Amino acid sequence: MGKEKKHSKCSFTRRKHGRCCCFNNAQYYEDVYNKTEIELIGTFNINEWKGYKKPQIFLKGMRYLPEFESYLKEATQKFEAIDNGDIDDVVMAYDIQCSRKDCIEVYRKLRTLMTKSEWAMDVFKFNAMIQDNHKDLKALIKSRLILEVFRELGLIDIIKQDIACYQIQMNKTQTVELEKSTLYNKIC
Repeated sequence: MGKEKKHSKCSFTRRKHGRCCCFNNAQYYEDVYNKTEIELIGTFNINEWKGYKKPQIFLKGMRYLPEFESYLKEATQKFEAIDNGDIDDVVMAYDIQCSRKDCIEVYRKLRTLMTKSEWAMDVFKFNAMIQDNHKDLKALIKSRLILEVFRELGLIDIIKQDIACYQIQMNKTQTVELEKSTLYNKIC
């Protein structure tokens, strides 16, 4: 929002509908995705524009609910285990099973989101890409393993930037046989 995109605005619903404005800190709130429950800190006021009055909050801070924080922490730990090569342990701990259809679905979502040739992704962004409810850890881990299948087949490059934070680069689209991936054969 704003000429220089420094501000953001979002809607919220709980018991009532309202708006929330964040000035000069839009990048801090850009990772809050649809249906993510958060706690807000801010000041209430009334927005008056062209004769209409609407309640709004000027946002000063936010945090994820504790159960979502612990979910992200566990997901980050599992992503780290995958990064460190402990794939078998993760597959066994969560009894991961996937299908060709799962792989195709993740690939389509990835292609849709990648408007550029590369895309930065952390655990939170990946979670929002994969699922709407944001709380199915097994589905999230399965999808992260599918990315490893794509990497193994040369469809994407995954460059680790930080703990559970990656840059993904799509390679030239080509026809591949999923069965040529050792990991695919383990989890499917």
